[in-house]
Amino acid sequence: MTLENLIEALYGFLDELSRNHRNHQDKGVSVHGDSRISLWSDLQLSNP
Repeated sequence: MTLENLIEALYGFLDELSRNHRNHQDKGVSVHGDSRISLWSDLQLSNP
């Protein structure tokens, strides 16, 4: 795996996470792999 492929995979992963996070916010649907972001959002909401 080249460095370029690794970076491409990383960006794809981050894009998928952000898309899952938006879906979670819009629909209230729990998406697998989204738990860390959801937890972070919950922490931010409880500590303004």
